[in-house]
Amino acid sequence: MAEPVRPARILVVDDSPDNRLLVQVYLKTGPYELAFEQDGKAAVDRFAGSDFDLILMDVRMPVMDGLAATCAIRRLERERGADAIPILALSAKAGVRDIERSVAAGCNAHLSKPISKLELVDAIEKYRRPSKPLETLQSAHPEPIVIEMPAGFDDIVPGYLASRRKEVAEMIELLAASDFERLSILGHNLKGTARGYGFPDLVRVGASLERSAGDMDRASLHTQVASLANYLDRVQLIAKR
Repeated sequence: MAEPVRPARILVVDDSPDNRLLVQVYLKTGPYELAFEQDGKAAVDRFAGSDFDLILMDVRMPVMDGLAATCAIRRLERERGADAIPILALSAKAGVRDIERSVAAGCNAHLSKPISKLELVDAIEKYRRPSKPLETLQSAHPEPIVIEMPAGFDDIVPGYLASRRKEVAEMIELLAASDFERLSILGHNLKGTARGYGFPDLVRVGASLERSAGDMDRASLHTQVASLANYLDRVQLIAKR
């Protein structure tokens, strides 16, 4: 089973609620975790205290425009000695001078509005930082978790385990889409069925997933999904003697 990776964290900066909603709809099914700000100054402040993989930066905004915000972010990176975050400018103007100004400010690319979903996703995938594995608690050489299947359950327990492994990939996508309702359902179902199939340790995991989804606690959900993936990777089934 492939090691789960965390969604790409994207800061979307745009003063138009319609544009923010459009980006959210475009990206809701992809491996992305979105945060939003409405002006350049707020974006700089958010960047200063957060970790993102890419910024979508509108050019024309109140308080501080996107190019000024990009310059400020690049200045912060130089002061910190940090790697430059990819910044994609978004503007209704796409003339040569407009593109030159974006590049001069420090943007990696200049995207023209209106932009299609395909164009946006292609640009994000081209420029964003590579996804990193979700942190897990497993050691360098994790011990297997040996589970003795209940008598008479040999035909159904492997299928139950396979379904839970598939759900890990679904959970990662749900986290990216902020679908906490579906995550809560999956956690509730795991809590209610795991003991009957011989996995009492997963009852606690399911309960934690359900509770964290109800609280919309993204950080806890990341940790719990990684822990679940680690557990499922280590399980070895044996028949009851």
